Amino acid sequence: MNSCHLITGGAGFIGSCHVLRTRAAGTPVVTLDKLTYSGNLANLASLAGDPDHTFVQGDIGNSELVAHLLRTHRPAAVINFAAESHVDRSILDPEAFVRTNVLGTTALLLPFTSLLERLACMTIPDDEKKESFTLLDERLLNTPSVAVEQARAVTSDMAETARTGVIQAMSLTHHWDEELAKKVREQEKQVDRSEDALGTYLVKLSGYALNHEDGQQVNTLLHTISDFERISDYSVNLLHSAQEIHDKKIAFSADAQEELGVLEDVVQDLLNRATEAFRQNDLHLASKVEPMESVVNELVRAIKARHVARLQAGSCSITYGFVLDDLLTSYSRICAHCSNVAVAQIEVAQDSFDTHAYLSDLRHNRAAEESKAFQRRVDRYRARYTFPNENGTAKPVKKEEP
Repeated sequence: MNSCHLITGGAGFIGSCHVLRTRAAGTPVVTLDKLTYSGNLANLASLAGDPDHTFVQGDIGNSELVAHLLRTHRPAAVINFAAESHVDRSILDPEAFVRTNVLGTTALLLPFTSLLERLACMTIPDDEKKESFTLLDERLLNTPSVAVEQARAVTSDMAETARTGVIQAMSLTHHWDEELAKKVREQEKQVDRSEDALGTYLVKLSGYALNHEDGQQVNTLLHTISDFERISDYSVNLLHSAQEIHDKKIAFSADAQEELGVLEDVVQDLLNRATEAFRQNDLHLASKVEPMESVVNELVRAIKARHVARLQAGSCSITYGFVLDDLLTSYSRICAHCSNVAVAQIEVAQDSFDTHAYLSDLRHNRAAEESKAFQRRVDRYRARYTFPNENGTAKPVKKEEP
């Protein structure tokens, strides 16, 4: 989210005063004004040429325009001064007052319904927590840009729930907690319900006339909701491994614990980046996910090779190896689905969706600038996430618990 403010009705007498005061405080401003009888650009003449002031002529009742401004500028605050006034005008043209003061303000608030609901729940707590996908009201389909924003907000909540479940499940592999395990299971069910609701809603939404930007958003969501659902599924897989570790009192060797610790750090880093890249629609951050996944794959292969060496040396058991392999598979698959999400963002933004070609160019087209940037990131993450005392010589192998 940027620090700018979106100020509607900002060319009017009162609104322009607030715009000037906000710019004087150093805050960037996007001004939206229809320029009717009460709006006058002369009120903002002193901001001509100001790179931190953007003027847009338009109506707050234009939900597509408002949604576009919110997506493009991601303002930290929205201040509404757009309103019809004067008693005599309300008598001569009451419909204009209803359109702007009632319907226009409602359209301006629609993209914030999920936030307003959270605020209401915080103010007046409900005994039963309402799931975010209930905000997918089919009546919004008649205003596609608003429906897209709602679907994206619900998907963002779904992504965060999946991320939280994985992090909690990872912690359970170290310290078992029955209540936390119950929470992970419920969150996975919640993500499943969200995916079902979103899939149905997005298919219906795709049948409406969408502008190019909304069409891109719907394509991205359709390609990513199943990946977030699968990420959540693997939180339960991790939970099962954690329960087995707890029930069988499995204690990995110090070497294995150190290696898993490095892998868990990079998995959590990648998961956080992928989720945040999606939630903020940050393509630059999304571009960092795939090189990090390459490092995860290298670490997984290295841990498996080291485990085989310990097996051959008789320092660990096959039983422990099964649990270790389950953990490695879950971590690897979580990162693969994170990569799918990031690649979908990047490809849809480029009006393409040939994942195989994109990844092939990224890894093998060494002459391309994007491929060079990819390799630089791989090298950087590889240097950051290394096993302790990794200096090319084997560490003494220690005996694991039987």
